[in-house]
Amino acid sequence: MEINWSTFVFEIINFLVLVWLLKHFFYKPVTNIISKREKSIQDKLNEAKKIHDDAESLKSRYENRISEWNSEKLQVQKQLKSDIEIERTKLLDELHKELEQEREKEQVLQKRQIEDSLHQNEQIAIQHGAAFCSHLLSCFASPELEISIIDLVTKELENLSSEKVNLIQSNYLEKSRPIEVYSAFDLDDHQRE
Repeated sequence: MEINWSTFVFEIINFLVLVWLLKHFFYKPVTNIISKREKSIQDKLNEAKKIHDDAESLKSRYENRISEWNSEKLQVQKQLKSDIEIERTKLLDELHKELEQEREKEQVLQKRQIEDSLHQNEQIAIQHGAAFCSHLLSCFASPELEISIIDLVTKELENLSSEKVNLIQSNYLEKSRPIEVYSAFDLDDHQRE
């Protein structure tokens, strides 16, 4: 069997072009996404470690505070046994109130952080959804589709309840506020009407 050298050379060139295309359009974006994901994970791990360290410091601070109160309690108990019982109950009640207040504050703070995070996620989801819908609808945009949408809207307007019609008239027409309708395509006179 005879080897066709021109075909062999073209196959090598074709293979090298394929390798370059894969590296340029596939490998680099994938490695960029992986590095961003790794950075995001590392940031979250660092944040979790910071929160854990803060919790540990609060725990040790509370443990130190409790040990100091216990030592004071023992000293006072040696001096006046009867007074320490009254003072002890008073301090324990205050401690429970403080801890309860701090727990409530922490719960409110956590709830607020969760709500803020959910709100931010909702805003991001809305933005992504709007961008997706805009891109999707721009692929289908045509004068025929616009005519169908106009027909659908006019039918819906004709079927509006009298309450909604009165609401539109009171909010826009009676206050001389214009209603603006935008179109990506030219509308004929019938459609404008």
